[in-house]
Amino acid sequence: MLRSLVGSEMCIRDRLLIYIKKICDLENGNISDEALKLIVKISEGSVRDSLSLLDRALIFQSLDKTKNIEDFDVRKMLGLADKSKIFVENLGKEVVEKVSNVNISDNQRLQNFKKLYLSTFDNYYISRFVLGRYWRTIDKNIQKQFVKSFNKYIVATYAPKFKGWEGTFKATDSLFENNYYNVKMDIENKDGPTLKMMWKMYLNKNKEWDLNFFNNN
Repeated sequence: MLRSLVGSEMCIRDRLLIYIKKICDLENGNISDEALKLIVKISEGSVRDSLSLLDRALIFQSLDKTKNIEDFDVRKMLGLADKSKIFVENLGKEVVEKVSNVNISDNQRLQNFKKLYLSTFDNYYISRFVLGRYWRTIDKNIQKQFVKSFNKYIVATYAPKFKGWEGTFKATDSLFENNYYNVKMDIENKDGPTLKMMWKMYLNKNKEWDLNFFNNN
């Protein structure tokens, strides 16, 4: 069943790619196949959204007739790199306001952190990553139990650590690689050294940002 659904979705995207390529050729557009594939992917199979993005790309390309539009031009056109930076900075502000705040109860701190974690992090992926190769050795019910238990562990462990923390989150760069945005960030502690981090994130099917994990640089 799952294979047939995936196959059907891929077939729709393939037909849509062929369709917008024909339109691009009719409009004498210089847009690479990778850029067109990205347009189809972002549009999630929607003909209307694909045509809208294609139109924007053609306008973008008309500013320089000799320019060939590549996939990175489409990302730049959509401002996704800047949006990924803004997202993590806003997340940092929410942590300061809703978790670090010393004027809230410890229980409220836990609840606020839990809400932020579950709404912005791909906790299923993170749980699977933590178990590594052992993930496939346990049945689905155990997997679900582990995800819930690990989420509780993350909240109980890290929420208290933010109590009274003062500092700022500043995104310095965002690079797209292997279907992920890698956002570089400086976490500037008020009374300590600056911590450099890298957030790995992507746009989910609802076109909302999800964080996979982060690395200390």
